[in-house]
Amino acid sequence: MSNEIIMTINPKLPVSISISTTENPICEGDAVTFTAFTTNKGMLPVYQWFVNSTPVGTNDSTYTYIPSAGDQVYCLLTSSELCTANNPATSDTVTMSGNPL
Repeated sequence: MSNEIIMTINPKLPVSISISTTENPICEGDAVTFTAFTTNKGMLPVYQWFVNSTPVGTNDSTYTYIPSAGDQVYCLLTSSELCTANNPATSDTVTMSGNPL
């Protein structure tokens, strides 16, 4: 007879992300900051921001730029947690609207 091994099974943690912006609509030429709000990101998450499906920004939970009306912004979060569901997670898309000067 062998020794008994007790196993621990960790539940999968759902990964999620949502984003918000400082202003929308914006005035032409104004910079806006987007902020990511996450669940179960882990200690070393990876953020990839997109504007009109083009990767932009740095690996940060915020992104600041000067948008044009109609720009579509979203963020992809890759969690560093070990047991996850929905990883990577994609935020909602924010469509920027603008006012001319």
